[in-house]
Amino acid sequence: YTTDAGMNNYVWTVTSGGKITSGAGTNKVIVDWTEISNQSITVSYTNAGGCSGTATKSITLFPLPTAVISGSTTVCPEATAKLSVILTGTSPWKITYTDGTTSKTISDIFASPYTFEVTSTAGTSITYTITEVSDRNSMSNKGSGSAVVTTYPQISAPIVSNIGTLCYASEAVLVASAPANQSGLVKYQWQSSDDNITWTDIVNANTLNLATGALYNSVYFRVVASIGTCTSKTSNVVKITVNEPLTNAVVSSDQQTVCYGSQP
Repeated sequence: YTTDAGMNNYVWTVTSGGKITSGAGTNKVIVDWTEISNQSITVSYTNAGGCSGTATKSITLFPLPTAVISGSTTVCPEATAKLSVILTGTSPWKITYTDGTTSKTISDIFASPYTFEVTSTAGTSITYTITEVSDRNSMSNKGSGSAVVTTYPQISAPIVSNIGTLCYASEAVLVASAPANQSGLVKYQWQSSDDNITWTDIVNANTLNLATGALYNSVYFRVVASIGTCTSKTSNVVKITVNEPLTNAVVSSDQQTVCYGSQP
């Protein structure tokens, strides 16, 4: 704070919410205000002719705005995540947030909490923070908190090797392959069908390999890959054809009598 230069006997006083930290006895002082309330500062001095003067200035102190971001979540690829920011101060606010690489500013925020959406990138984990918040009183501050948006990786449909034909009551092991970069979060569920239309989950069949058990009729098989609540991917369908069982063999001949050591 400053007043007229070239005067004598400068005396500065402040209300109880402030403290003069430097400049006492001069025409310029620095004050540290410690209470958020209406305050005032007064200065008096005398000029060369011995006349005195006094001036008082009212000070309105505003609290610094705050912004706390939250909303950590896990989403599917191509989905959006909704983040929330709790604000204090005087609206409207302006915030600047960053994903660690790119910053974006949002202005004219009139209500708290404020929510906004961010797009996701498959197979990533991105942390969002508030770098700055300001309000109607032109007060600015750093934000706090963070929101981590984890996005599931894209998954691909498994590929099941075809077995072909089996003998009656035989069993087979079906093998499905998945891309080498497929996440360990992926879950598998084998299914079977008699008509390639209606499918039934096979109990405890949750790996890439399936032991069919003994088969007595032709059956279709497939495996479904899923991750979280995201859209699942279904493999190709393979049909195992089971041959009809052989009937009991019968040896027959015309009844005849032969001598020992001869041929009929």
